[in-house]
Amino acid sequence: MLGVADGSRDAIYHLRAGWACQFRDLANGRRAITDIYLPGDVIGLDTAIRTRRSEEFLTLTSVTVETIHAQDALIDLTASQSTALYIAWLLAQRQRRADRLLAAFSCLDARGRLATMLFDFYTRLLGRKLINAPEYNLPLTQTQVGYYLGLTAVHVNRMFQSLRDERMVQMEKHYLIILDLQGLRNLARRRQL
Repeated sequence: MLGVADGSRDAIYHLRAGWACQFRDLANGRRAITDIYLPGDVIGLDTAIRTRRSEEFLTLTSVTVETIHAQDALIDLTASQSTALYIAWLLAQRQRRADRLLAAFSCLDARGRLATMLFDFYTRLLGRKLINAPEYNLPLTQTQVGYYLGLTAVHVNRMFQSLRDERMVQMEKHYLIILDLQGLRNLARRRQL
């Protein structure tokens, strides 16, 4: 778990390699994954500016991180205008991901939510030049996907099967191949009737 390994709960991490997530345990015993971090993301930037932390971070794969201790880091980082603008851009990126996920929850059925997640990971990895084809390692379990999308693991399994049956995706041992990129994109943008 990030934040515990280095003894500091008030640190910012630059994820160099691997996948991680931010989660919250709910009062009903369930867990909600609120964000998934890919290589290149900065973790904990938004929680460093809050006084009370209600979410934790968890690694999903082996990770390589650069730790920035948050006590004086924000003051030092924001001293430069270009760095301050980059921090604002990073926070805006995270907010856009949260907005897309909220829109998917309110407007899409389970297949659309899953398509939104798969397409989002694809575009983020492609934009960072970590992949060059519509295929990537998806290290999340079906339970973790369910925590992220507000679905049960059984429902996630059915939705993956539905996307496989329609020849939109193929997945074996956590390796995802997008067979119909345009179809997946359309499904992610389709509103529920």
